[in-house]
Amino acid sequence: MDHDLMEAGWVSRGHGSIATFELIRPTRVVDALAAHRVAEDSSAAYMAGGIDQINRMQDGAAPDRVIDLSRVQGLTGISEKFGALNIGAGVTHHRIETDPMIASLAPDLAAAWATFGNIRVRMAGTIGGNIMARHPNYDGPVLLAACGARYVFEKPDGMTSLIDADSWPDVPPGADAASGALLTRIVIPTGGDRRLVFDRSLKPVISVAVAVDGNGGGRAAMGCAFAEPVCVAFDVGANAGEIAAEIAGALPVPIRDVFAGSDYRRRMARVLLERQITLLAEMGP
Repeated sequence: MDHDLMEAGWVSRGHGSIATFELIRPTRVVDALAAHRVAEDSSAAYMAGGIDQINRMQDGAAPDRVIDLSRVQGLTGISEKFGALNIGAGVTHHRIETDPMIASLAPDLAAAWATFGNIRVRMAGTIGGNIMARHPNYDGPVLLAACGARYVFEKPDGMTSLIDADSWPDVPPGADAASGALLTRIVIPTGGDRRLVFDRSLKPVISVAVAVDGNGGGRAAMGCAFAEPVCVAFDVGANAGEIAAEIAGALPVPIRDVFAGSDYRRRMARVLLERQITLLAEMGP
């Protein structure tokens, strides 16, 4: 069976046996970090909603211990501070689309998030899990990059690391997990005349999110067409068609798979970008 079809979610995974593991259920971030400190000949994995981690284990991943984050205090909070929305990494997709604070401070983000997956995924899956899965077809990192979000990691050495969502692709997959760093929250700028539009109608060929900040700055993020989301900043003042053509022309070479070729993905990037930038201009401040 074609592995690309399975990874894209069009073909169900098999329910193979999962290797024996030790389950750890900490209640504090510090205890979760400590549980990840294991001997060199062992391995550990964090698990939130469990959707992606269980799939990886069904596919053969065999961590010696699984650290269940569902009881860790502080990972499910939603708050506003210093003009930014703070969302705990353990917050489910359903809460993001229904929480009153998110609806008030980032209504476009809430509306876009409501398009994710099926009801099972939205109820069990978490924003942190969506980010840490590093899956090219997942929409969370695309939206967050367009919004200018930052990821906050707590490290076993007591230090805190902040990573811009649009630079997350530059971090090697698994780098933070391997070090034991734990994603604890996502910080999203709010206020002003920020607007966001999202188009996932061509998935799994490409998905595109475009955001403007009210000060003439724009950000366009694209998923599905690359191994990791690609985010580009642009000046809102120019013609929508010119902006779209310039961004699409400068993109890295899109992937080619069973769903589409590289040239087609690049053309669709230009089409969707022009459409979304035009829409944002028509919305006004």
